[in-house]
Amino acid sequence: MLTANQIKNDPIFQFMYIYLYPLIARFYNIEIIGCEHITDTSKSIIIISEHTSHNYDVMAGLFALYSKLNVPVRGLSHYYSKYLNPLYTNIGVITGTRNNIETLIDNNELIALKPGGYEKMAYGSENAYKTKWISKSGNYRCGFARYAYNHGIPVYPMIGKNLEEMAFSPLVYLLNKLKVTKFYTSLLNLPEPFGSLFYFMQQLFVCSACYLLMIPIPVNVTFVVGEPLTNKEGETILEFAQRCEYVLDQMNCKINNGYEKKTLNALKDRFQIID
Repeated sequence: MLTANQIKNDPIFQFMYIYLYPLIARFYNIEIIGCEHITDTSKSIIIISEHTSHNYDVMAGLFALYSKLNVPVRGLSHYYSKYLNPLYTNIGVITGTRNNIETLIDNNELIALKPGGYEKMAYGSENAYKTKWISKSGNYRCGFARYAYNHGIPVYPMIGKNLEEMAFSPLVYLLNKLKVTKFYTSLLNLPEPFGSLFYFMQQLFVCSACYLLMIPIPVNVTFVVGEPLTNKEGETILEFAQRCEYVLDQMNCKINNGYEKKTLNALKDRFQIID
């Protein structure tokens, strides 16, 4: 596993940050606020955010954080992502296995993850910014809280204004309207190996539909890092995870004026169009 310093000095990382990220930042007028809450980058922290239906925010968010912290943030991804998105490895993203997470913590690295899961694609535009941390097996997603709880690591909620509006997929829009995505999500709960097979097919679809068939939309994007969350005395891991979800959910709702995806409003805001 590459360390943060090795990632920082990687030629591909440098090329993408110096030449590609400025183009992305200009297209989306990217701004990031709240990084002053992260006062110590010499020790591990966990940054939590919410899944989008397109993943355009992954590279933009990691580079936005790097622009302020000057330390690569190590994003955690699904096992298949390194094959479907090879460049993720070059910007510091690794598979979120227990061994990898423990190694990152031992190395005092900054960690970012999205507990929500790809089931987010089935929510529809009316709930685009709503958090729902229930896995396909029906369990509550609190793995990040366990590491934070056991190692005394602060958790920073990070949300973004207009993240869902960054891209539009006619195919995903149609499938949501026809309720196909909700039906497909139910297939993920089938017994093994069928559940994993449909999960891999979903990952493949996300990468193809989200990177090849998406239409980038030039909206203003603002990332917001909230104040750190730590477990309270007597609070269980589950309760801590639920509190983190609630804070993230409320931040998302507040900055995006509700949970609904509003592409037209975001475009009006970018180009200052008055009705």
